[in-house]
Amino acid sequence: VFAKLFDVSVNKIALNEDLSINLAGMYGDDCAGYLIANPNAPTGVGIGQTKMLEFVKSVPDRLVIADEAYMDFFGESLAPYVNRFKNLLVISTRSTGYDHICINSCVEKNVTLLNVDSYGSIAVAQFTMAVILMLVRNIFPALQAVKNSSFDFENLCGRDLNSLTLGVIGTGAIGSSVCKYAHAFGMKILAYDIVQKKELISDADVKYVEMDELLRHSDIVTLHFPYFKENYHLFSTKQFEMMKHGSYFINVSRGEVVDTEVLLEFAKKDKFKGIAIDVVACPDLENVSGEIIDKSSVSCMQTSEVVKELEKLPNVILTPHMAYDTQEAVDYILEMTFEGLQDFLTGGHKHRVI
Repeated sequence: VFAKLFDVSVNKIALNEDLSINLAGMYGDDCAGYLIANPNAPTGVGIGQTKMLEFVKSVPDRLVIADEAYMDFFGESLAPYVNRFKNLLVISTRSTGYDHICINSCVEKNVTLLNVDSYGSIAVAQFTMAVILMLVRNIFPALQAVKNSSFDFENLCGRDLNSLTLGVIGTGAIGSSVCKYAHAFGMKILAYDIVQKKELISDADVKYVEMDELLRHSDIVTLHFPYFKENYHLFSTKQFEMMKHGSYFINVSRGEVVDTEVLLEFAKKDKFKGIAIDVVACPDLENVSGEIIDKSSVSCMQTSEVVKELEKLPNVILTPHMAYDTQEAVDYILEMTFEGLQDFLTGGHKHRVI
């Protein structure tokens, strides 16, 4: 399918057990291409970092197209192997974020980087509203009570969304959609972003304020901004202290922007009425005893223990990075990924980060 899409002559396509696809003949018999599957795919179809390293060691000095390598692709751990890719031309990541890829190395080696923007503008925004409703209406404890044959709803009284103030930090594609959905529910909306969108102000009655003001006045705070080294643990003691007692905290953006250990401390002090977390700082925490964890193992182990503690709390919804995962979003990701690669091979600039 890949070969047909790009209209290339293929002498051999071999689907190996490590799920790498050898596209011999893409640029002639002497230059093969490789499509590397997601090494950390939660569904189990990824090749795993260990297998990926073994695969990379054996790759000849030819063109490589790397698809969603969830790591610093030119980082210290892979540098000795990646240097073998003498003719590496493009890296395509099936995500909007690209902090797992070393931009400086790409620039230095003249490697094009492609991403997929805005694929979660509907899926993640709808998921955000779903967990807000679950928390505010106590749906999760209600389901648990019924499973335990209890139909007592005395302690399950919720709130009307139109009586609450939603604080949206980050009004990119996803944050903007959240604002529009919240406006449809009649919520008061406070927002913080470096770039203010006039259409949100006029069409969704969004009020842009400084972050401190947003934290102090919001009943629900939801995060929708990308991760960069500059905003690592942006949410920690100071920010949680500013938030209202009995407020709700939602993170479906990136795990690295929240100090999870501090969040747990505040959660145990009953600071929050409810918490929803779809992302954590270390991927594949469920495999913390296996071979997949390859970065900051001690830190990941600590994060894993914190997450386990959070999971025990009755007012915490913890999901496995699934906010984006709808059929429509996945189809869009694949479509844009191949569109970008096809455009690259014909000299275009679609979906380019660099």
